[in-house]
Amino acid sequence: MDIASLTSRCRDELEQNGFALVEGLLAAKELEELQLEANTLYELAQEGQATAASPAASGASSRAGPAWGADALASCIFETLPGHRLKQAPALRRDAAAYRQRRSAWPLHAGVWRLLFRSRLTELVLALLGSGAVLLNDQYILKPPAGAGGSASASSFAWHHDSDWCRGTDVAYQPYLSVWCALDDTTTANGCLVVRPGSHRLAAACSPEGQQDTAQQGVLQRQGWQSPPVQSTQQQQQQQRQQQQQQQQQLCCSEEEQESGAPALALEVPAGTAIITSDRLLHASGANCTQHFRRAWMPQFSAGALSWRGTGLPVSLAIPLRPSANVS
Repeated sequence: MDIASLTSRCRDELEQNGFALVEGLLAAKELEELQLEANTLYELAQEGQATAASPAASGASSRAGPAWGADALASCIFETLPGHRLKQAPALRRDAAAYRQRRSAWPLHAGVWRLLFRSRLTELVLALLGSGAVLLNDQYILKPPAGAGGSASASSFAWHHDSDWCRGTDVAYQPYLSVWCALDDTTTANGCLVVRPGSHRLAAACSPEGQQDTAQQGVLQRQGWQSPPVQSTQQQQQQQRQQQQQQQQQLCCSEEEQESGAPALALEVPAGTAIITSDRLLHASGANCTQHFRRAWMPQFSAGALSWRGTGLPVSLAIPLRPSANVS
């Protein structure tokens, strides 16, 4: 399907449902690049956690570049440029050239930079958000196999809107889209995305009158964008499957659903599929109760820079998808 036709379909689905499915958006080579990068970040996080726990660990890191460790493993969220790296090098927030250099250097893959800025995905996002669109965030959600360490208990995410973090903050809001890309076939058993179609029309996620909640507090503390995971105790595989069934039942019968009247829909999709969601769509995901990883990549793009009103500084990234775009 050509970009114009795909854009028209996605725009209609986003307006009606708050999300759009694009099966096969990722080419085989792009999918492989993302899988390799995701695996590398997970392995580095395991190394970082082990190093931090070692009696011989020192305050200085022996590896250059951003570090991933216990926090990423516990949350299942792996930002490609963690918040502390952005604080150390503020130019990475806005400067396209600086961002490209860092985003293309080991352990990250240059092929993923091209996917963000020189691909069919880029063209689709620009068509949906306009020529001033910027990259807002770039992260993986990596749910480990059931029983694979403490992080397995953190692999479910409560119902939330991506822009819940805006409530009660002094942020100059811009609408944004999350492009949730399945790197593995997703099912209810391994924690696929679950949405409430049409819930975006009822949301007031970025209302200045909104109250700060735990999701927002967690986001602001770690410079990330997902609401904190729902914690659960470690159990044997059979117990975890029973818990997953209970979670899925709750996803379909929760208080939010009763209030919105929108039925929950589990999006079981093959690897390579992109699920484009409005920042106001109500969604969640259950735990991974299988013996295999469930990997997803989720870049986020906004119509313009989201910045703090007091300082004008970007809240996260503000890298223009078109180099000539002026990002204030």
